[in-house]
Amino acid sequence: AVVNHSFECSFTEKACKERCLNSCLDGDLLELLNSCCDCEKFCSPTPYKIFWALFSLIFTLIMLGIKEDNKYFPIGRACGAMLGAAITVGTGVLSPETAFSSPSVIQLGVIVALFGLMIVIGHLEELGIMQRLAVLLEPANAGGEVDGHAIMARVCIVGGVLSAMVTNDTACLAMAPVVARLCRRRGLRVEPVLVGLATSANIGSAGTLVGNPQNLLIAQYSGLSFSGALGVLGVLAAAGLAGNLLLLRA
Repeated sequence: AVVNHSFECSFTEKACKERCLNSCLDGDLLELLNSCCDCEKFCSPTPYKIFWALFSLIFTLIMLGIKEDNKYFPIGRACGAMLGAAITVGTGVLSPETAFSSPSVIQLGVIVALFGLMIVIGHLEELGIMQRLAVLLEPANAGGEVDGHAIMARVCIVGGVLSAMVTNDTACLAMAPVVARLCRRRGLRVEPVLVGLATSANIGSAGTLVGNPQNLLIAQYSGLSFSGALGVLGVLAAAGLAGNLLLLRA
């Protein structure tokens, strides 16, 4: 690493504390600052910070498990998570500068991408696009003999492709009711087909950079282009879907 010699060892105690606290999550900068400041003293967790960090974690996990119609905390999971983050910053576990500037805490690019994707998905659901997927899932011989393997294959393929475009959880939530109604109408067991939908959606979501948030993080750090990632991840996801179909047919 290149040493920045502009870091003169002339910081006051207050200046050292401020710089160290804003760099506790940045290993490279922290190592550089340690040559002038005793950052370990400021970055080491105190009992106060440990208490509030655990409190924020437990509070957030509880809020994520509470339904939105709960009469005691009717704020929803998203607001609960934001409130937990606010407690973390408000109690000094993380400084505002660290919370907003550290790439290991907030990924604004990923958040904006997911926000835009949710807007698109919301409009698609309002237009009824998701419900029209039943046409793709129904075999051509809708009035003839029931072919469970054909329905399973269609559900897996459509679920895998859809999850690669609108994320896996959205694909499962949108398709599950359609698949359940289709199976009951055709006299098939619902559970195996839903398992096929879930597994295929997870596999298919790995095929593009917008299939799941993890891929968005990979894209941000690696600098991969959408087409470049699709050429590699898409092939692997297609192979995974084919293998999943073979296992489900066995």
